[in-house]
Amino acid sequence: MSKPSPSNFHQFKKLFDKVKILKKLNLQLIPYFISIHPESRLEDMANLASETKDMGFQLEQVQGSSPIPMTVSSAIYYSGYLRYTLKEMYSPRSKKERGNQHKFFF
Repeated sequence: MSKPSPSNFHQFKKLFDKVKILKKLNLQLIPYFISIHPESRLEDMANLASETKDMGFQLEQVQGSSPIPMTVSSAIYYSGYLRYTLKEMYSPRSKKERGNQHKFFF
């Protein structure tokens, strides 16, 4: 889904922590994630929750994706296909699927 690799976030956090200590800044990094996005699966959310917890985060800002008109993700949600390649893509649709993905964070 055209998102950067999770390793980018790890690199950013290391740099953030290094600068924070070096400059003696009282700052904190507050990540913002979206769950229930097209092509995200239950195991993806479990891995993300575990990985962020291992990094020392207690996530407070995780938004459940909802189809918004005129976005690529809403086109995928409604059609089940990525419009650029016509590749079939999974989207969690039922209330149970969506709830199961989101509950990993709270």
